[in-house]
Amino acid sequence: MNARARRLAPYALLALAVMAAYGNIFANGFVFDDGLLVTRNALLRHWDTFGKLLVEGTTGGAHVPGGFYRPVQDILFFFIYQIFGPSPFGFHLADIALHAANAGLVYVLGVRLKFRPAAAFAGALIWALHPIHTEAVTFISSMADPLCTLLCLVGLLIVLPDASLRRCLYAVPVFLLALLSKESAAVFPALIVVCLYLVSPARLRPKTYLPTWPLWLVEVAYVIVRFTVLRSYGFQDFSRPEYHYLQLYATHLSYRIYTALAVLPCYLGVLLWPVGLHMERDFPVYLDPFHWQVAVGAAMVAGAVAQIIWGRGRRGLALSWGFLWFAVAQAPNSGILVPTDALFLEHWMYVPTIGLFLGLAESLAAWIERQQAAEKLRRGAAIIVCIAALVLGVRTIDQNMVWRNSFTLYAWLFSFGHGSARAHNNLGVAYAEIKKYPEAVAQFREAIRISDTLAESHLNLGVALLDLPDQKAHMAEAVAQLKRAIAMNPELYQPYAMLALVYDFLGDARQAEFYRHKAAVLKAR
Repeated sequence: MNARARRLAPYALLALAVMAAYGNIFANGFVFDDGLLVTRNALLRHWDTFGKLLVEGTTGGAHVPGGFYRPVQDILFFFIYQIFGPSPFGFHLADIALHAANAGLVYVLGVRLKFRPAAAFAGALIWALHPIHTEAVTFISSMADPLCTLLCLVGLLIVLPDASLRRCLYAVPVFLLALLSKESAAVFPALIVVCLYLVSPARLRPKTYLPTWPLWLVEVAYVIVRFTVLRSYGFQDFSRPEYHYLQLYATHLSYRIYTALAVLPCYLGVLLWPVGLHMERDFPVYLDPFHWQVAVGAAMVAGAVAQIIWGRGRRGLALSWGFLWFAVAQAPNSGILVPTDALFLEHWMYVPTIGLFLGLAESLAAWIERQQAAEKLRRGAAIIVCIAALVLGVRTIDQNMVWRNSFTLYAWLFSFGHGSARAHNNLGVAYAEIKKYPEAVAQFREAIRISDTLAESHLNLGVALLDLPDQKAHMAEAVAQLKRAIAMNPELYQPYAMLALVYDFLGDARQAEFYRHKAAVLKAR
């Protein structure tokens, strides 16, 4: 093998591993929020609406208020839609390509940080194949995670290893694109600081980090804009009924800290034993600092802090860096500073585990090198990595099947006893799409029974009732459901449009015109 082939081999192997693990997702359809972000997103269909992608939230194209402000993701969706049309194939292809590219960049990052190439490759391989990332890669609506990660990794490679002022200035445009892909990119300057802590001999001197000031300036400007101009995107109103169980969490910093600590052993559990993965965990808010799970999380943090203090020198520094990276990358999702409307999500591990796996792999490689039987241990470690990669890859292939379609996804979620109102509503939508209206009606009713907080459930129930064979018998209830949707969310145009059609059918021209006008006004916003 010549030198060029040897240089390209790690990237080719990582790409092949990703394709082998994720190649079965091409048969998967659109599920869960994909309807809002893709199939019902009118802004993806024509070039004359392209400009609106820059000013709308992720759900604006489906005429649903709120969503996140992620125009770079929306623009990527637009071009995929233009090339492949309303088919999930192109979106899955983009997800796999992004993940494979990220795996290669993780390897480059490890080498750039002066980790042993074999350790960097092992860390990147385990990261690429771990099934905890299926939620970020297989679920189309989570494309913001691999996209944002790609941009952050590119930015890091522009800045490292010396992080001069000029390099930091070159990284500013990439940082801006990452911020417009996903809000969690705000950790980018802190990740650079963590990497400088690893590679710089003067890691304890503040002067080492001064050249990163342009990135921190962008950070401050973004935070100001995010909490003012863009406040209507992605921020939850915890006083709303659907968030009643999070109201104490949102108003008490101490409860958010306890819950963030309790989350840590659960993440460790699914990283070590990735079975039973699913996206709708009923994770509780922890109010007691002495609960065993909070105590275990606190012990994990104390152990990591001790390692970081001990590892200030070269020995143990890679593991310290891995812990620091994990802490910084997970900070936006911890809910401590800004409360989140979810407490435990697998796709949140996409970036934090990069540092964790690289740091552990380099630490293990360094330990092996110090042993007398280093060569034998090295071969044993290589065999263990290959076996782990095979097992994790098979688990990923299996987990991808959960996301095959709405029916497989919700059957899996319901098997854990996690039948949320939104899940039943979305399953009802899936039944309605294949014209199984009685089943759809049953699911919408179940969603309302579980938690009567979603205007969409009443809207969908009203529409489904009108699609039943004995339409006239259900007309009165359908009207009541559509009006209930309006009362819960007056910004939705769809119930007004449906009521206009109903009153046209009933011969009430005045009411029909009233609702038609309201629908047109709301849809034009």
